[in-house]
Parts: sequence; C-alpha cells; structure tokens
Amino acid sequence: MHLVAVPLLAALAGPPRAELAVEWRLEDGCPSRQVLDAQVARLVAAPSIATRATIIITDATPPAWSLEVTIEQSGRAVSRRLQHESCEVLARAAILILAVHLNPIELAVRLDETMTAGDVEPPAPDVEPPAPIVAPPDPVVEPVPPAPRDEAPAPARDAATPRAGAPLRGADRPRTRLELRGALRAQGAVGLAALPDLDGGGGLVLALFARPFRVELGASAWALGQYVHPTADVASSLRFWSGSLRAGPSARLGPIELHVLGHFEVGALIVSAAPLENASRQTAAWIALGLAPSLAWAPHRNVALWLGVEGFGVLLRPRYTIGALGDYYVARPAGVRGVLGVEARFP
Repeated sequence: MHLVAVPLLAALAGPPRAELAVEWRLEDGCPSRQVLDAQVARLVAAPSIATRATIIITDATPPAWSLEVTIEQSGRAVSRRLQHESCEVLARAAILILAVHLNPIELAVRLDETMTAGDVEPPAPDVEPPAPIVAPPDPVVEPVPPAPRDEAPAPARDAATPRAGAPLRGADRPRTRLELRGALRAQGAVGLAALPDLDGGGGLVLALFARPFRVELGASAWALGQYVHPTADVASSLRFWSGSLRAGPSARLGPIELHVLGHFEVGALIVSAAPLENASRQTAAWIALGLAPSLAWAPHRNVALWLGVEGFGVLLRPRYTIGALGDYYVARPAGVRGVLGVEARFP
C-alpha cells in the first residue's frame, strides 16, 4: 500500500518547480546585489523551464556604463547590450528585459497593480443648478505702497546653475572618488639580459594602481650563471641581483587589463673566476631602461593572472678584465624577458 502511495503523491505534486538563477557581475558604483535581487523577486515571474541569466555591467568610456544581458534556456542563449550614463538605470533595464523575456503578461499585471493605485479618479460631484449670475461690485483701486529701499530684488538664477531636480550632465555631474588599490605579485621570468646564458629567476612586485595609472616596485634574484673563457682555461660563476621601478597607463575591458609601463632596472653583477690564484671577486653595477607591456586576467576582484614582456637597453654594462687576458666578460647591450605571475589585490 505504501509503495503505491509514494508515486501517487509525487504525481499529484506535479513536476519540480523550474528555477531562475541570476548571476550579477557589477563594478563599484552600482547598486548592491541584495537590492537588485529584491527587485527581481518583485517583477520577474517564475519561469516555466530552468533559466539562467548573466548580467554584466562594466564601466566603459566615461561617462557611459555598458550592460550585457545573457538569458539561457534549454541550451539556447539570447543576449542584449545597452549603454547609459547610470549603472542603476542599466540594472533596472536588465531586470525588465529578463521579466519581459520570461512572462510579459505577468509583468504587465504586476506593473498595473503598482501604477494604478494612485490613478483612481474621484467620483463626480452631484450636479446642482447653476446659481444666478450677480454682477460684481465695482472694484476699489487702492494705491500700492512703494517697496522699501533696503529690500534688494531677488537674484536672478545663473544660467549655468542647474535647476532643482534637473539631471546633471557633463561637468555638472559630481566626480567619483579615486579608488587607490594595492597589489602583491609573485612572478618568475626568463630571458637574455645580464648573465652569459639565460636569465632565469623570480621575485616579488609591490604595486599601487588607480585606473588609468599603475606604479610598481620589484625585487628579483636570478639563478647562478656560469662562463668559460673561449681561449683561456678560466671559468667563472656569476651572481645577479636586481630591483626595478615601473610606471605607466593601464586600460581595462571586462576582466582583461592592458598595461604599458616604463621599465627602469638597477642590478649588481658579481663574478668569481677560477683557478686564477690572484683573481678576486668583482662586483659591478648594471642599469637598464625600457618598456614592460603586459596583460592581466582578473577573474575575481582580488586575484589576477599576469603575463608580460620586458624589453630594455642596457645603459651601464658591467665589464670584467683579468690581467693579460684583458676583457674577460662584457654584459649584453640590450635584453628581453618573459614574465608570468599571480597577483593578490587589496582592499
């Protein structure tokens, strides 16, 4: 008996209710997700089939914001793109697009309930017979006293001053506060620079950025290099340390960022030669100047993956001499490296 009742109750309950999943991807300056989810619950009817909506609002070229709405049902997707000066207006438009797509009739009913509450006309008054026309008495003209001299006329409104309640446009709009953020990046690099063979190593980079500008300060340690003189039986070990300063503009399109930074690097190259008995360890400065373009992918506000290139000319090239051998090793006049890293951002 129980085995029959279970499927019968399931059949009476009907199919499981289709779910509506809304994913918001917003930037700073947009309404909170709690407020927007409450508006979705108030205006959007429950779908007949499982529905997933992705709503992305990004800060495009000022003063515009960009909206992309994608609605997926049964493996098919519909997209709509809009632009406006307000992120809040675009968020409301996205909710209306979703509501019209799912059930326009239900949206019209819900809007009618909220819009007609104050539109009910009062009942017409009872019609009374017109009163007899009585000629008004002759008006009494009284002299108007002159205005006191100490009263100043009301100041005229400046044409440049916006009226109360009028929308702000262009220069009248208040400027948004500059959002300064920090980041710490761990990275590895490989290329041709100070050492005889490949420069391979890694380091840490501390960054400060506020769109559209970025400043970075880094420190790197490089793997031990080896060099054998081509004509003499002399081998050496080369150790290279460096620090860098980078700064320049940056641009962002969704989660992808492009940075073009000026690159200034200072390093120390330490050489120890053997088996010469009188060969002492020598240290020389290394200075380079160039560009460091890079791409960053930020799938989350606080995490980014980094891919870049450093190209530079060497302003100060270390040069080492050993007795009668003359120049033993001279660093390259230019260099290039590839960089790969992971960046943590705050706050």
